[in-house]
Amino acid sequence: MMRPLPSTPAEAIARSSQMGRRIARWDRNSALSTLAALQLDPRLHVHSVRLYWASRLVAGLAKGGTRPGRSDLQRLLNADFGRSDISRFEDPSEDLFLQTVSTRRGDRRLICGTWAHPTFYTETLLEAAERIADERDLEMLSSVHALLLLSDLTAERAGLGLRVPGSGRQWGDVPVPPDTRLFALTAQPNWSASALVSAKLEPALFERFIIEDGDLPPSIDSAAGRAALDTRPLLRTPTGILLAIPSAVSLGVRAAIVDHMLETGREQDIGNALLAVQAERLAETGFANLEGVPTRWSLGEATRSLVREEAPGRYVHLELIAGRLSGWREAGFGDMAPANRERQARIITSMRSANEACEARPGFMAGVTVYLMGGWGPGEVIDFGHPDDLRAWRFAGIEVADAIALGGAKDGTLTDFWRLDVLEDMVQSEGIELQNLSGPLNLHEWWLQTGHTLVPQGRRDLVPPVNIAIPTDSLFEARQRAADAFDRRSVQLPDGSWRTVGRLDPIADFGVLEPIYTSFSEIRQGTLLGTVLVGPSPLWLRLRSPGAPDRFDDGYQNWKAALHWTSLIADLVDHGDDAAIAPVMIDLRLEPIDDLAATLPTDQELDDAVAVAADPGERTGIVSASALWQAGARRVDNRAEIALAAALLEAIQQAIGNGIDRATAVGRVRSKVPSADVRWRHAYYPERVADQLRLHQIIGRKFSPVPRSAVSIVKQGHAFGLGHGPGEVIEGREKCAALLKSLHARTLERLLVSVAHYDRLELVTASLSLLQASIADEQHWAVTARALRAIHGADADRKVSLEHRNATNANLRACAMLAEVAASHAPAEGGSPVGAMDLDELRAVALQHFGYCEFLPALMGDRLTPRLVISPTGDLLYDHSFGENTLAPSSTIMHAESRERDIERYDERMANPREDQGSLEPELVQALEAEFHCSLRTFGDLSASTCELAIADRLDVVTLRRSELVRRLVAMGLGEGEAIEPMIERLTLRSRDGWRDVPTDAFPNDYDLGRFDRPQSIIGRPLLAIDADGDPMIAVAPAVVERAAIHNLSGAYDGSLQDRFWSSKVMRSHVGRASNAAGNAFNVRVAETLAALGLDAAPGVAPWAALNQKATPEMKLLGDIDVLAFSQDRRHVWVIEAKDIKLCRTLAETARRLSEYRGVPRHDNKPDNLMRHLKRAAHVREHVEALTRRYRLPAVPVVHGLVVVDSPQPMAFVETNPSPDATFVRLKDVGSVDWSASRKRRR
Repeated sequence: MMRPLPSTPAEAIARSSQMGRRIARWDRNSALSTLAALQLDPRLHVHSVRLYWASRLVAGLAKGGTRPGRSDLQRLLNADFGRSDISRFEDPSEDLFLQTVSTRRGDRRLICGTWAHPTFYTETLLEAAERIADERDLEMLSSVHALLLLSDLTAERAGLGLRVPGSGRQWGDVPVPPDTRLFALTAQPNWSASALVSAKLEPALFERFIIEDGDLPPSIDSAAGRAALDTRPLLRTPTGILLAIPSAVSLGVRAAIVDHMLETGREQDIGNALLAVQAERLAETGFANLEGVPTRWSLGEATRSLVREEAPGRYVHLELIAGRLSGWREAGFGDMAPANRERQARIITSMRSANEACEARPGFMAGVTVYLMGGWGPGEVIDFGHPDDLRAWRFAGIEVADAIALGGAKDGTLTDFWRLDVLEDMVQSEGIELQNLSGPLNLHEWWLQTGHTLVPQGRRDLVPPVNIAIPTDSLFEARQRAADAFDRRSVQLPDGSWRTVGRLDPIADFGVLEPIYTSFSEIRQGTLLGTVLVGPSPLWLRLRSPGAPDRFDDGYQNWKAALHWTSLIADLVDHGDDAAIAPVMIDLRLEPIDDLAATLPTDQELDDAVAVAADPGERTGIVSASALWQAGARRVDNRAEIALAAALLEAIQQAIGNGIDRATAVGRVRSKVPSADVRWRHAYYPERVADQLRLHQIIGRKFSPVPRSAVSIVKQGHAFGLGHGPGEVIEGREKCAALLKSLHARTLERLLVSVAHYDRLELVTASLSLLQASIADEQHWAVTARALRAIHGADADRKVSLEHRNATNANLRACAMLAEVAASHAPAEGGSPVGAMDLDELRAVALQHFGYCEFLPALMGDRLTPRLVISPTGDLLYDHSFGENTLAPSSTIMHAESRERDIERYDERMANPREDQGSLEPELVQALEAEFHCSLRTFGDLSASTCELAIADRLDVVTLRRSELVRRLVAMGLGEGEAIEPMIERLTLRSRDGWRDVPTDAFPNDYDLGRFDRPQSIIGRPLLAIDADGDPMIAVAPAVVERAAIHNLSGAYDGSLQDRFWSSKVMRSHVGRASNAAGNAFNVRVAETLAALGLDAAPGVAPWAALNQKATPEMKLLGDIDVLAFSQDRRHVWVIEAKDIKLCRTLAETARRLSEYRGVPRHDNKPDNLMRHLKRAAHVREHVEALTRRYRLPAVPVVHGLVVVDSPQPMAFVETNPSPDATFVRLKDVGSVDWSASRKRRR
């Protein structure tokens, strides 16, 4: 059995008396100097605990005159500490080696050592002390600032930056440098009197941090965190002072502040201030907002408590504590002790109080107490038995510093934290014990590393019951990522004061954290204050709050754009020969614009519209932009932003006393940013409905991807209970199909049960609102495509925009499913209201069912490997190669081409008004009017009219009776006298008696949620009836109406929407003809494209005509050759099948498409879509001599078969038939085909 770790240096000596005798012979100052120097080496970070213990031993024992060298230290740190068990204290690095404390006097570097969150606690406690400071505190504050500056300058001597990660191998030998290097390093922590004077440090300010010689020997009996050296890390030396333990600076500062506040009777003042500061930090990250919540005192500490309804019926009880101050020295800063009974009782009482208050509210479902452990360092372990009467009320504790780190992650919201806590319980209820010794942040990082499951999914051996020890070394990655993301700094203003700032965009979607920062304290006061940290001087940009609240967003966007331009031009600033480089402040003043249709300004007008003034003495300037400049944002180029950037550069140059004129500034900016596409502001006439809704600020919800935490909850355990356990493998097509059918049915039932919990009207409107937000977001990304490519590069833009497009598509799909199902299945009365948290989880449930709609067709089409595995957490594992090899590359290609079209259409989007796009063919107009029972004009005006209706009601989703909808639309002028009731009825998706109710005039497939382009769906009928009344209540979402209209018009135009999607015979006949016409037109396009390459190509050639044979019935069954082409030397003939078929949008569509192009008979024994082509190519090859005679060819040619398609098709990536004639190539790629080759390579 392993013996306990030593608790004090004295206990360690008792285990190795020889070690103590050797240390006693050392010179104390020399040894401590050497150890202090080693503590400044980030490569030894993992060994910090050994170096700390060595310093403690030396301080208490050394009294000789020997200067220890490399071999002495290696023996102590490696062999001796191994025997005395000190090495066992080592853990993987959980935090950075060095971080900065942002103070009101600048950034100060701190060596972190092994203490928990030293910079966070130091920074927040110091800021709290500054806020309440008066004359009594001046000497104390001067002292702690002096110590922090000493730490910073010592780190500078060691060549350390502002944020330094550490390294080292846990439990490995400590590498000590050679003696020459070692002795040279000892100068770093030693400060002579003259050096202190040069650094403007008064020696007297350090007195409270100097440990006297007589206090050193007794400290050997003190545990870590309780020794005098821990809070007084300085020693006197013959020449000055020694920073003996660099990592103790943080403890010294905190102890000095708290002791002083206790001595002056202001425990409550400092506690209240500390809680306020830490509440602000939490709010800045978005994790939790307790600003403005009253502070109360309980058990000798400041607390803030808040109960809020996170989602209808689900409550969060936030409890923020500042920790005790009085009596702290008894516990010290060492290992966290278990919380006393009084604290545990208080927590339970607080939980019970919150639970009782929430249970009394209607619709209560669940709640959680989130215990936010703030404070200033001394900690406790919160661990108590959960009372039986609080089983419906959860408890989760997290340190405030770690909560802030979570807030910097994409999946680190409070609701994510709650779900992760629930997920942990769900996993453990399946018999998988998770041993997590490092808290929620480590658990969150483990969740990310395991693919959001908490259990490695590929480990079939993890069959419950099983224990999983979660690694503790993930904390470092999480904390470093958060530190880089927020990057808090203290930056000086021109007036000499300092502001703490944080990164404006901590998420960095494009992978680059920008050097743009903002002051949250100023934002709280209504002022936008940001700074750019590029080059030697901070460049500040300030925009004071606009008078009208509705102008704030516009002002914020312009201020943010100006900051981006400032970051681009920062290295253009000419500071001249002035060595006194100092900050510059520019005030931005913007005149609002109300007329979007204003005439576009010229280049000169734009330059004249931005005025500059500056005061070099104060290093300040003003840039004023008129409404005319705002109108310039509608120009296709970025000239308006160039004008602003040039004015900013001019103002900065004037403020530093090295002025330039505007023409010079414009020239410099253009030389730095030659592209006319780099821009951050896009003002265009909002022709699309979603743009109109966004302009009027009435889209009710903000776009958000489906949270991965919600997906995790939904996936957990869903495949259990169907006769298969964890780790089990299901093989064979029939067995796999049976399981997939069961899971399809189960996930549909789960979706229906989930939807049935919520109020019908609320869920329909919430789903449609989020769907419209997704449409608006999709359009915004399209508008900004050209700018994003110019700013971030083509590769980064394609990658990030594809990820975003996938998230948007998933959202569109999920919200459409929810709206449709809710309109028929959610209770009309008595259902629960819908919150954002509910909508997150409902979307995850919907997408899970959609996934199972995909699997079965893929399996039955022999495309999904018939081997399924039940994961340890009850998820279904399968071979993803089918989708990765077909759908993924097709989607990637099409997205890249779509992105290029968005870029090309930018000019058109910015034009106002747009040019007339021309008229539709009379036959199409007739079909549309027959289908929708109204004139084409009325059908086309419906979207705009519903948008006008929404704007009038200030609602993005309007609900009203159908008769009222008709009345109001007619009153707006829709129809201009013609009856619109038939059109409204045609576009209404009727409500049914539950989702499984199939009307007699419909089919089950009409309600198959896995199928696109269903006749009974909101893409065909976008007006949702939410009851079955004769005059039903209708939910009207204008952007959804417009989206359906565009989709339907496009499908009617090219015939891509067929058969039962349409209700009128006229339209069905038209789309059949349109499809044939589109096919023939594609044949002509292929022939013309080949002709442009030099081939002799003809469309629509009958085989009997090409071979000069009789047109027998058998020959006619072969069908026409879509394109017959001859190479230039006429020695190669190409029998080409031209297929203008749609892109596959899902795995199911991909599987069906592949099954249609196998080159074999269908189930009805008729040829599939590829078989006729293969027969034609074979027939021509068999009768090639006849072809030679018919076309008078110089020799018998080689016959090739080829299939040309317009959009990417899975057949191009997966072989469906081994014949070379079954090669697929896109029309845009035909130039890469070797038309004179004797054999072609399969693509």
